[in-house]
Amino acid sequence: MVRNKQGRLDALDQLSGTPSRDEEIFVCRRVAVDGHCHTRRQKFGGFFPLARYQLHGQQPDDETARGPRSWQDWCLPQQKELTPNPDDGGGPG
Repeated sequence: MVRNKQGRLDALDQLSGTPSRDEEIFVCRRVAVDGHCHTRRQKFGGFFPLARYQLHGQQPDDETARGPRSWQDWCLPQQKELTPNPDDGGGPG
């Protein structure tokens, strides 16, 4: 998620989304999906999840968050830490 100087937030949820130099970056993680909703619009209609997010406890430095390779390198260990491990009863792996 990013916030620009005017305070406007953007989830950067599209593959083409990248933060601008003047935007502040915050890493959030999905903690729940509470259902789905359907919108019927001329463009971008469909079913969408209703999800809750929270600020991730550990935040990367700005350079890491902006670099595609460094961002991936930072995310993978975070993902492994938060992904349930089926070998030990489903707790974080």
